[in-house]
Amino acid sequence: MTAQFRVLGTLEVTSHGRPVPLPAGHSRVVLAGLLLRANEVVSVEQLTRWLWDGAPPNPDRAVKTIHMIMTRLRKALGEANVVVTTATGYVARVEPDQLDLTRFRALVTSGAHTEALALWRGPALTDVVSDSLHQDEIAALEEDRLAALELRVDDDLARGRHLDVLPELRALTRQHPLRERFWSQLVLALYRAGQQADALSAYREVTRLFARELGSRPGAQLRELHQQILAGAVAPPPVRVPRQLPAPCPFFVGRTGELAALDALVGPAAMTVAVISGAAGLGKTTLAVQWAHTVAERFPDGQLYVNLRGYDATAPVPPADALRAFLEALDVPPEQIASTVDARAAQFRGLLADRRVLVLLDNARDAEHVRPLLPANPGCLVLVTSRNQLSGLVAKEGARPISLPTLDDDHAATLLGLHLGEQRLRSDPDAVAGLVAGCAGLPLALSLVAARAALDPGAALRDLAAELADATARLDVAVVDDDAPVSLRSVFSTSYRQLGPETARAFRQLSLHPGRGAGVHAAAALFDVPVATARRLLTELKRAHLLNEQAPGRFEYHDLLCAYAYELCLEHDPEPERRIARHRALDFYLHCAEVADGQLPGGRAPIGIDPLHRPAEPPVIDSTEAATAWFAAETPNLVAAVELAAALGWPTHAWQLVYAVARHLWLGTDHRTLGRIARTALGGAAEEPRAHRLMLQYLGTAHYGLGEHEEALTWFRRATEVSASVSPAAHARALQSEGLALDRLRRYDEAEQQYLAALEIAGADAGEVEPVIRHNLACTYRATGRHADAQRELHRAIELYGEIELRGASGGPIGILQAHDELAKVHLDLGELAEAETSARAAADLAREYAGLPLQAEMLVLLGDVLHRAGADPTPHWEQALAIYEEIGATEADGVRERLQAVRNV
Repeated sequence: MTAQFRVLGTLEVTSHGRPVPLPAGHSRVVLAGLLLRANEVVSVEQLTRWLWDGAPPNPDRAVKTIHMIMTRLRKALGEANVVVTTATGYVARVEPDQLDLTRFRALVTSGAHTEALALWRGPALTDVVSDSLHQDEIAALEEDRLAALELRVDDDLARGRHLDVLPELRALTRQHPLRERFWSQLVLALYRAGQQADALSAYREVTRLFARELGSRPGAQLRELHQQILAGAVAPPPVRVPRQLPAPCPFFVGRTGELAALDALVGPAAMTVAVISGAAGLGKTTLAVQWAHTVAERFPDGQLYVNLRGYDATAPVPPADALRAFLEALDVPPEQIASTVDARAAQFRGLLADRRVLVLLDNARDAEHVRPLLPANPGCLVLVTSRNQLSGLVAKEGARPISLPTLDDDHAATLLGLHLGEQRLRSDPDAVAGLVAGCAGLPLALSLVAARAALDPGAALRDLAAELADATARLDVAVVDDDAPVSLRSVFSTSYRQLGPETARAFRQLSLHPGRGAGVHAAAALFDVPVATARRLLTELKRAHLLNEQAPGRFEYHDLLCAYAYELCLEHDPEPERRIARHRALDFYLHCAEVADGQLPGGRAPIGIDPLHRPAEPPVIDSTEAATAWFAAETPNLVAAVELAAALGWPTHAWQLVYAVARHLWLGTDHRTLGRIARTALGGAAEEPRAHRLMLQYLGTAHYGLGEHEEALTWFRRATEVSASVSPAAHARALQSEGLALDRLRRYDEAEQQYLAALEIAGADAGEVEPVIRHNLACTYRATGRHADAQRELHRAIELYGEIELRGASGGPIGILQAHDELAKVHLDLGELAEAETSARAAADLAREYAGLPLQAEMLVLLGDVLHRAGADPTPHWEQALAIYEEIGATEADGVRERLQAVRNV
């Protein structure tokens, strides 16, 4: 994420790697409190307590002041703003990796105590002044830090680092003399370091301390340790051994041949690799985990496990990440873990050089996914599961292949019995035989059928078996996995054939939805039914174990079921019906994205989005918060919708979807996704100049947001070429974008050329963009010392901003204010003090009427500076500015005080 927030030390915010200056005083209290309760709504009453420490102003004033503080805070944060208003208060919405406190807690939970404590830069939030906040939140946070520190010391003691931790423990017992855990650790470390007399002396010291301060003895644990030292019975430090194997499956049957083959691999010979391969659903992981538990004791130095997720819809786990997890499990401090995959692999091999460790690599995609994770020494064994045979690993590394077949009939029946109970199976052995035959020995299929039967204990197994026997078409698993053709169609059809016609149609056509998970409203549009009906249909499919509800109101298939559903859709739903269903789905996302975009701040001109199939019951998106939440949930589906539209040859859907989602991605600084979808839609947009220009513009915007200004300039220039055929205003905006990129690159002469070209081309159609261009051009002129030119452009910008104001459009007064601000500085540069005063007074007057307090104060300081240069009295204006800065807790108050002090000392 581009925005980062830190509370474990002084309050800090960065955006794109650069510090974000924060106002002092109340704004810091509010931001700190919201971050300490990140993603939780904080009430106005709670904020009032933190801001005024139990002595607030009257309620109305408190609410208004908090609103003003929030406005100032959001402006200060800019792109890094995460503060959202809700019906009951305010909330800081941050991702887990954006906030150091969230990362700290996650690292502590995972046992990475050293890495967690490294996030602390000092005492928490010492620069935030609020007794109530420190009492309510920060005291508990300090307790969390001390608890993590205790756990980290335990880690050091477990690793035998007794001498290393002694200086730290002596300091900790001085700093926290009544914290018994540190005394216990100190006594234990002294004893294990061979300093028994010092250990006993430390025990006597804490005993006297507790008697004097608490009137009590040390706790039972410390007293027991003392007795063990006296008796010479202190246990040796435990050696921490990683034991990461998942729990074995309770429904494991058969596989005797494969288990024997695995048993034969265990021995003192060279390091062994075994590959269990087979189709999806054959039970590869179940077999691997079951066997690993039976031989775990033969690998006394530990068992390591990672799910490489080689076939997940998301990206597989990179070898570098898997190696990092292994190294941490082997007690390598985070700061000592190498940065590259090759170096981490070397570290891993070195650590296992003298150990006997079992390594289970689950769900590998290919041989390259596995190779960096292989140890090199005899005594270790690596067990790999994959849908591929990994023939490269067999050929080059000598891996032992174990191909997993389907279960035989007896073991299949046993597996059903484990799920359903032997009594139910004995009631109808013929039905059991039918179920076994229908499932074709596939454990996944057997489990699905058993789950179906278990949900309806009164149903006759013969009915279920008859459905399987009648199935004529069978899903060819080779479509999903080429390793082992296995029939699934008959298995899935047992649930499908139970569905009514409407539910069956929903099951089939949901496979046409773009993206993995569909919400109820999107499904209603896809099915062309009311939302209530869609919810009922999806719930029926969930109960039949044909869908999973990944989150409330959002449903998705298992991947094999999706393949089955899509095949059924191709078979039963005519192509025109499939086409119009997809059209409805894309129109749903286009309509909702346009509505949500309209709720985001900073409106823009419509482009005439007019979906053919507007949803009859769209979700309610009637506020900025609702729009942001909808975009957050649906962005993966919107990306998939763009890609589907492009693949289907529907370019208008593709580029209009990009347009509708672009501002959300920009405001959320998701520049990479913006670039991805703009590139996807670019080819199809080439025939329509307006669309082509927009996609090129978004590609430039994405690179600009990523700080890649050279690349941004390239795309902006391509947009400029296309925009010439769109409209003069579009052409001017494209040139303006070029100018901004050139400004960032400090190529001021070229930036000037683009601004001038934009003004010339736009002409009478420049509209609201012309004063912005002229203002930016003036800033470039001033930066290069061309003050007369800067004055000319600023005067013209002021005129144009005035015309905008007369038309009732937004931005006019603030634009005039900012132009006068810049104009006053130009006059000051030239020593034109009377003219500077005129502009400064105009800016101050406009700020008083239209701007917030910070800008009001800034303009008063400017006016005072001008008057001081002219020999007039600046103090009334500086004093007003100081009063504002003090009221809002701004750090700029110090500079104003220095000005006033200097004048008074003269």
